[in-house]
Amino acid sequence: MSVTVKACLLGRYEQVKEIRRFPVDQHVYRSFDNLRRKTAAVFSNLKNSSFSLFYKDEDGDLVAFSSDDELMMGLGYMRDSTFRLFIKGKIIGECYKCSECTDVNLCSTCKDEGKHSHNVLRNPQPPDPIRSTSESPGSNDPLDALTPNLHIGINCDGCQGQIIGMRYKCSDCKDFDLCSTCNDEGKHDHHVLLPISKPLSLLGFTDEAGWLT
Repeated sequence: MSVTVKACLLGRYEQVKEIRRFPVDQHVYRSFDNLRRKTAAVFSNLKNSSFSLFYKDEDGDLVAFSSDDELMMGLGYMRDSTFRLFIKGKIIGECYKCSECTDVNLCSTCKDEGKHSHNVLRNPQPPDPIRSTSESPGSNDPLDALTPNLHIGINCDGCQGQIIGMRYKCSDCKDFDLCSTCNDEGKHDHHVLLPISKPLSLLGFTDEAGWLT
């Protein structure tokens, strides 16, 4: 008996970056080690990554598994002979981050193969969305725990992308924000824009519309 695996590769903030479907025989899908090897073979960009596997339970939560017994529990949520698998990877060794895109990271192999057309910057440590404040001795600012400074729930009204780093909020419009790129392009130059360097939402200074309270 064989089943179909629908595998979703997740990026930062659990956004789906790539989806693949592939058939596996019983000796593969009932063995964690075999399933992990098959997954690594299907997703070529996992070859230089450390990755974890997850399934979704009845509450829609991602549940990690790393053994045959845990895999069997996950197979209990299989529907229509399709096992829905979720993957979170982390680059091992040198990491290269795109200087323009908010969520594009390459290992050294993919960088050398030119798999991304934008300029990429070398970062020797793999990106980690959240780091503990205990890892930053001497810092008492809770906002320093966010890397990078993502303004959660606030999208740029110029390019519709997420705002990371400097945010520019219109002082006249009720709900209008720009990222630094759109601000530099003068996309809302008829009003005064207020620069906000760190996500105020972490301290509860915004309402649901993102308006300063």
